[in-house]
Amino acid sequence: MVAATGCFAVYLCQGIGSVLQGSDYLLMWKPIWYFLRHALLEGTVPLWNPYIDLGRPFLADVQNAIFYPPVYLVLLGQPMGVIALIWLHLGIAVFGMRRLGEVLGATRGASYFMGLCFVGSGALTSRWVNGQIPYCWGLCYVPWLFYFAAQTNRPWNWRRVAGHALALALQFLCGNPQVFWFSAIGQGIFIFGQSVKLPIREAMADLRRGWLQFGVAMVWCVGLVSAELLPFMELVKEGNRNAPSRAYASFMKLEWMNFGSLFSPIGISNRFAGQYWEMNLFVGVIVVVLGICGLRRIRESAVRGLLAMLAVSVLLAVGNSTPAFEIFYRWLPGFASLRIHAREGFLISFALICAAGISLSRPHPRLLAWWKRNGSTPVHYLFAALVLLQTLDLWRATMKIKGTYTFGVTMHYSPDFAYQRPLVEQLQATGLIEPFQPPPRVCLPANFAPANNGMMYRYSNLDGNFSLFLQRDWDFLHRSLGLKPSQFLNTGISTQVYDHGPFPYPDLAISAGYDPATEKIVVTTNPSPRAFLVYSAEVVSNYDTIMAQLAGGHNIHESALLEKPLLNPLPQHSNQTAATAPIRRFELNSLLVDVDAKADALLVLAEAWYPGWRAEIDGRVCDCVPANIWMRAVPVPAGRHEVRVYFHQDYLLPGLVISGISLGLLLVVVSIPLSKKSAKL
Repeated sequence: MVAATGCFAVYLCQGIGSVLQGSDYLLMWKPIWYFLRHALLEGTVPLWNPYIDLGRPFLADVQNAIFYPPVYLVLLGQPMGVIALIWLHLGIAVFGMRRLGEVLGATRGASYFMGLCFVGSGALTSRWVNGQIPYCWGLCYVPWLFYFAAQTNRPWNWRRVAGHALALALQFLCGNPQVFWFSAIGQGIFIFGQSVKLPIREAMADLRRGWLQFGVAMVWCVGLVSAELLPFMELVKEGNRNAPSRAYASFMKLEWMNFGSLFSPIGISNRFAGQYWEMNLFVGVIVVVLGICGLRRIRESAVRGLLAMLAVSVLLAVGNSTPAFEIFYRWLPGFASLRIHAREGFLISFALICAAGISLSRPHPRLLAWWKRNGSTPVHYLFAALVLLQTLDLWRATMKIKGTYTFGVTMHYSPDFAYQRPLVEQLQATGLIEPFQPPPRVCLPANFAPANNGMMYRYSNLDGNFSLFLQRDWDFLHRSLGLKPSQFLNTGISTQVYDHGPFPYPDLAISAGYDPATEKIVVTTNPSPRAFLVYSAEVVSNYDTIMAQLAGGHNIHESALLEKPLLNPLPQHSNQTAATAPIRRFELNSLLVDVDAKADALLVLAEAWYPGWRAEIDGRVCDCVPANIWMRAVPVPAGRHEVRVYFHQDYLLPGLVISGISLGLLLVVVSIPLSKKSAKL
C-alpha cells in the first residue's frame, strides 16, 4: 500500500490534469510555499506578508498551515515537496481506513478495499487535480477521526481521547476550517446514531459517555491549536467575512441531480461549470450497491451511526432544498457563516464506502448460502473480482477527472500568464525591485499575472487570493471607487477596479498597472510616496464619514484622517508642507524610516494597518495608529529621528503557552503504560 500510494501520488502530479497545474496550486499554493520556503531559508519567521492585499498577516492565517508539521516538506522544493506531501497524506488516509475497518468489524481485505475506494473517490481526486492540496490533507484525516469516534461508546480511556484530540488538531492545522467543521458535526451525529438503542436508559448512558469523550477531545484540540487559533480569531475579526445570510449559506449547494455523480466521475449536470468539483461524490456503482446493502444492517451500532451521519450530511449539503435549512441556519453554529455546503457531500461518499466494507465482511447469510449452493466460484475469487472491477472503475474515473478539471476549464483562461515576465522585467529595468526597499505595487488582473505571484517575484499586488481580505483595505479599494463587490466572491477585489485604468488610486503608490485601452502594462518611476510626513490631522470618529471623505477626494498629504485623538494632538490645519520620508530598510516584519520633522508631525505609511503593528522612535516605544482608514501612522516629535515600525503578532505568545501545556499533557498521557485491561479495551 505504501508503494501503491506513492505511485498514485506521482501519477496525480504528471501529465494532463497534474496537481502541479491545478488552478488552486498555481494561483495560491505555489507562491505561498515559495514565500514560506525562502523566508525560512533567509532566517525569518514570516509573521507578515507585504506582497498582497496591501499587506496582511501570514502566520495568523490558518490556511497557510504554518503550524502543521508536514508542510515543511516544501523545504525540499517544488515539485518534490508537493509529491511527498500528497504521498504522505494518501498513506494517512489508507491506513486510517484500515484502522477504522477494524473498529467497524471489517476484514483486513475489506478494510484495504475501503482505503482504495477512499483515496480513489471523486470527492478527493477532483480536489487534488484542482490543486486544493491542504483541503485534501484535511479530508485524509477523516478516517482516523471516525476511528476514534466509533470507540467513544467504550469505557473511558485517556490515551484514546488524547489520540482523538491529536487527530482533530492535525486536521485543523491543515488549514481548512470548513473541513474541520463538517467533520466534527459528522462525528457528533455518528456518536448519536450508534447510541440509539433500547432500553432508552442504556442509550442515554452511551450517548452521554460518547459525547463526553468527544467533547473532551475537542477542548483538548482547541488547546493544542491555540498558537494558530488565537491569532486567526483576531484575523477573522479584522477580515471581510460577510455577515450571515440565507443567500450566502445557500451559495453552491448540492442539487438533487448532482447525486448522479455517485455513479459517474463527472456527474450529469454542468450547472456550475468550473466549480463543479465541489459537487463530485463519485465512488462507483459497486460501492453504492454494497453500501446500500451494508446500511441495511441497522442492528449494528456502527451502521446506525453511519446512517445518521449520512442523513444529516444530505440535509446539510442540499441547503435550502429542504425545510431543515431553516433549522440549521438558526441553530447550527457555523452553518450561516459558511458557503458551498455541497462540500458536506464528502461524508455521503465516506459513509457509503464504510458501509460497503461492512457488507463485504459480513454478507447476508442467505445470499452467502445461495452462492455456496449455486455458485461455482469460491467467495474469495468473487471478492478479488470485485476489487479488480472497482480498481478499474476508479482508474477510469481518475483519468476522466484529470482530463476535465484542468486549469483552462476551471478558470476559463490559459495558465501561461503572458504578462508575468514582461512585468518583472520592466520593474527590474526601472530599478523598482531593489533589496531592502518597499516592493513596487502593481494593479494587474489575475489572468495576466496571478495576484499571489508577487510573493515569488518580490513585487506587491493590491489584490490577493486568500480566504480573508482585511476589512479596512477591502472597503477602501471598493468604496473609494464607488464599487459594490459581490457578497459571494470576497477573496479577491472586484474586476471592475481594473476598468478605472492602470492607476485607479492616487495614493496607493502604484508603480505598474494594466491599461485596458492600449492592452499594455504601464510603468511609472515616480509613484506616490510610501512614507510621508503630515503636520495636521482631523479626528473623525465615524468610519463611514471617513470613507465618504476619502471617496470625495480628501487630500491625505495635507491632513490625515484619524479615528481617535492623539495623545499630543496635531492642528487641523498647518502651514507646513508635507514631505516624503525615506525608507532606509524594508523587511517582511519591519521597516526603518529616517524622519526629519520641522514640527510635531504624523509619519504616514501607505501600508496596511493591523492591530499588531508597533513603533519605536530612537529606540523608545510609541504609538502606531490607523490613519485614512487603512494606513499605518506614527506620531513623531520635531527633529531628526529613526523610526522603526515592526509587527508583533498579538496572541501568539499566549497561544504558544496554551499549546505547549496541552501538548505536554498529551505526551504525559501517551507515555503512561497501559494496563492489561485497558489494552484489551
